This record gives sequence, C-alpha cells and structure tokens, in this order.
Amino acid sequence: MIKARKFFIKHFYNILSVVSVGFPFAAYKFLAGDAIKNLSGGSPAGIFFFYLFIIWAAIDFLLNFNALMSVIISGKYPKNVCILAVIENKIKYADKIHGIGVAIDLFLSFCIVAWVVGGNLFGALSPGYIYIWNASTVLNVLGAGIARLSEFIIDEVHVKQKKNEEEEQNDCD
Repeated sequence: MIKARKFFIKHFYNILSVVSVGFPFAAYKFLAGDAIKNLSGGSPAGIFFFYLFIIWAAIDFLLNFNALMSVIISGKYPKNVCILAVIENKIKYADKIHGIGVAIDLFLSFCIVAWVVGGNLFGALSPGYIYIWNASTVLNVLGAGIARLSEFIIDEVHVKQKKNEEEEQNDCD
C-alpha cells in the first residue's frame, strides 16, 4: 500500500496531465471534426477536414494512452504525447525548440474550444456528443485546479522542509 501511494504521489502530475489534458484535448479534436462534418453539408473540403481532425484526434489519443500506460507500468513519461511533439522530434534542430510541438498543440486545442464556445456550435455536434464535450471540459477544468492547488501544497511542504533543515543546521552550530 505504501509503495502504491509513493508511486502515485511521484507520478501524480504525469497521470493528471494525461487524464485532464491529453484525453480531453484529443476529444476536442474529434468533436471539432464532427462539427466540421455537420456544418459542411458533405462538401469535399468539409469531409477532408473531418478526416484530418479525426486522424489527429486518434493519434493524439493513442499517444496519450501510451503515455498513461508507460507511467503506470514503468514510471516513465514519454516526451511524445501528441503528433506535433512527434513532428518536433523529427526536426533537425529540435533541441533548440524543445516543447514547441506540445505548446502549439495546446494553443490549437484552445482555439478549437474557443471556436466551438464562441461560435455557439454545440448544436453542430452529433447527438450525444455534447456529453463527451462536457466530460472533457469538466476533466480539463478540474485538472487545472487540482494541479495548481497541488503545486501550492507541494511548494509549502518544500518551504517548511527547508526551514526545518535550516533550523536543525543552526541548532548544530
């Protein structure tokens, strides 16, 4: 039980990242593809972008599922959690732009959310898909709040530990 607890605490942020960011963002991409298909009226461009978004979502979902399994099984968090990170790592000078793939993916995912919310496009989603949207949004928002609160708690614990160590050092002097 103690080992499981230590493992969870050590890998909490990686697991939280996949569950509250990776999976919801893959869902947003899938849902954007669905909205594009429904709004396009079956036009060739609409169908092209539908498949583009669906493939993008599927790849990102699989990469995030792989990341989750990797953390759970081996305790290692892979650097490729989205297709744009994979592409970044194929670029010759990727070490100079480390993280740009994930940053662009994050930006584009938020653009999708802004497009759907700002355009009031919930009605463009296929029946039942609003539940996927809502679940993804709840996970994403709660994940952000939990992560921030956890960072604060961990920072406070580290500050107290450092203060205690300094006091112990002063007592020894």
